[in-house]
Amino acid sequence: MHLFVCIFVSESNKQLTNEYCKLLYVSLGLQLPGKPGRPVVNKVVGRKATIKWAPPDSDGGSKIIQYVIYYGSADVDLESLSKRKFKERSNSCKFTLRFDKMYKFAVAAENKAGIGPLSEFSEVIKTPDRAGWHVVFLYFFVLNFFVN
Repeated sequence: MHLFVCIFVSESNKQLTNEYCKLLYVSLGLQLPGKPGRPVVNKVVGRKATIKWAPPDSDGGSKIIQYVIYYGSADVDLESLSKRKFKERSNSCKFTLRFDKMYKFAVAAENKAGIGPLSEFSEVIKTPDRAGWHVVFLYFFVLNFFVN
């Protein structure tokens, strides 16, 4: 097993680590991971959503370190979306979202060579409005109180 630490410094003492390390990894036969499957929103309960996706067909010659999940309002472009890094090895993630909003999700896998291509976007989901959620919560609270 080989361990490479890669830090290049330019004449102006600026660290050039990331881009040059990617070149080094490619020269060692590592590539970016493939595109993960399109995320599917499995469950939305109130503000909580669970998404799942299929792992990429190729890990690029290096194990997947983490997934980067892009998410946000359905009407914004990619640069405006929030990013969340998910270091777990599973292919699912839970989110706490805002009430009464439309959301979309996309996923990219990351290995030592960098972040691979972005998956297709999920179907757009809508979280319930706040008033509707309180009514459902109050109903279950009252039901639970009188049953017990």
